[in-house]
This record gives sequence, structure tokens and C-alpha cells, in this order.
Amino acid sequence: MVAQPLVAIRDLYAEFVTIDGVARVLNGVNLTVQKGDLLGLVGETGCGKSVTAMTIPRLLPEPPTRYPRGEVWFRGENVLEKTGRALRELRARHIGVILQDPMTGLNPVFTVEQQMVDAILSRRGELDARPFTGWLPSNRQRRQEARRHAIQLLHRVGVPEPERRIRAYPHEYSGGMRQRVLIAMAVAGRPELLIADEPTTAVDVSVQAQILRLIVSLVREIDLTVLLITHNIGVVAQLCQRTAVMYAGNVVESGSTRQILRSPRHPYTRGLLRAIPTDGVLRGSLEGIPGSVPSLLDPPPGCRFHPRCAHARAECTAALPPWIEVAPGHYVACVLYADGGASTAELLR
Repeated sequence: MVAQPLVAIRDLYAEFVTIDGVARVLNGVNLTVQKGDLLGLVGETGCGKSVTAMTIPRLLPEPPTRYPRGEVWFRGENVLEKTGRALRELRARHIGVILQDPMTGLNPVFTVEQQMVDAILSRRGELDARPFTGWLPSNRQRRQEARRHAIQLLHRVGVPEPERRIRAYPHEYSGGMRQRVLIAMAVAGRPELLIADEPTTAVDVSVQAQILRLIVSLVREIDLTVLLITHNIGVVAQLCQRTAVMYAGNVVESGSTRQILRSPRHPYTRGLLRAIPTDGVLRGSLEGIPGSVPSLLDPPPGCRFHPRCAHARAECTAALPPWIEVAPGHYVACVLYADGGASTAELLR
């Protein structure tokens, strides 16, 4: 019996209503995350990776976001049907999020202690929302216990002298330390799913490896499932068990990381991998993908990659390509495989 996936996004369409028109940012996305996965979501800037991830906890403001079609299942429930308290509890207790820029995830006017304690109490369902209750003994005791937990978390993620540093404001931390604080807050309630949206973008190279190793160690310790959004295919190769490739609002290929890197099938995936410098590649011999990601205000019909694809056919413009299993667990959305599979020689021409 196949286990129920932790996350299942089915035929999801999402739109942003703007002053320039309706941007069709997700175009029938299908994505599955199994419990225990460390799934990498890769693609160019503007392809819909972050939007796809943020539909799981429903963090996109509505409006301007709207969902004409599709479903987002988390723990067997359709998130798009949740509202109010049920949605807040889902976010607080079951999903942790690490944003790209730690300064946008931390409030500059509150200390790290205030923010972490509130996050911990919120995840426990113990945050007292009534005004002027800070003096009550029961509330004070809860906050003291949460503070001790926050110090333990800061120590676990590698913040030095956490008993002293917890009283500091975000601007008194380096970029790497702020990111560690965000990771501590994200895992404070031992969530089932951690969404890491480019968690090393705002830190220097020397800190990136430390942050990634920290995430992997937390996966092992507290049985996390991780959806990692990144541009860095090298990071995916080292960390992720499975990989999904997105282009212009569609998942175009998914499978194990080994399958994607060793036997890429979609022309877009092949183009991405050809653009990566590797040992033995001569200067000037890297190949870029011609063109650019289309405007989502007026996207091309059918497969959105066809204007940039060297193997485009007439049927590519007619409709979305079918989702085809080309090997066990390896799926690709491309008409080249609709008739039983295209030869490697054809794709490499």
C-alpha cells in the first residue's frame, strides 16, 4: 500500500491581479512531497518556485492572489478550503518557513527574545492575545519556559552565547546569525514540513555550507520533511533525494536527483545542466538557453517553453503537454515522449 503523501499539489492554477492585467503565475502545477523527503525545487528566477511553495501554508495575500482551479493537500486536507483559525493552526503547528532575506522575517523593533518567545507560544497554542496580561504569574511562567526553550534552540543552531545574544535586536546580528535565528524559529514547534526558500541567498559563501549542514542535521534529528527552493543545482546534488524542475509556472520534470542529473529528459532541464560549469569545460564553451522566461501577463499557449525550445513541434502550442512516466518515479511534461519516448540522439542534436 502506497503511503499518503504529506503534500500533494494537483492541477493548481494561481493568478495575481495587477494594474497591468492578470498574471497567470501557476499553470496547472502538479507536485508531490512524501513524508521524510528532502525535495529540491529548481528553475530560473520568476518560474514560480516560491509561489508554489507558499500556496502550501497559504501565505500569499488574497487578493491579489486567486486560485481558479486546483487543490493543495497537506496531511490529507485541502488547504485551499481552510480559513480562519484552522488555517492559522496549520501554519503555526505543522509548517515552518525560512525566507530568503532574514531581515524580512524578523521585526527590527523587537528583540530576538520577544520574537522567538511569541513564536514558540504561538506554536503551542499558548500565546495570550489579551492586552495588558504580561504581569499575570501564569503568563509570566509560560514566557519564562518559552525563553529557556528559545535559548536551547539558539544554542542548537550555533548562535554563540545565546543567553546574552537573545536580548539583542536583529540588526545586531550578522546575516548568517539572523538566518540561524529564523531556522530556530521555524523548527520551534517541531513542524512536519519545513519550506526553505533560498535559505543561503543573503549570506556569504563561507556561511552557506554551515546553514545547509544545519538543515540536514535537523532533518535527521526531528524527522523533518523539507522543500528546498534554490537556483543552485550543486546544492541539490549534495543534499536532495528528489528534484523537481519548474519553468514559467509548470513543473516540467521530476524524479530522484540521480535521475534528473544523470538522465535529464526535458529540453529545459538539459539546457540548465549544460549551462553549469564543470571540470574539463573550456572557457567560452558553456551553452546558455536562448531567450528569456516569458511574461506571465501574456504567456505563450501550450507548453510555455516552446518559444525557446530547439525541438518544438506544432502540437507544443496546442495544449499543455502530458505528464509522462519515462522511468520508474521519473516524470516529464513534454510531447517528445508522448509516442513512447524520444531518442537521446534526437534531444542532443
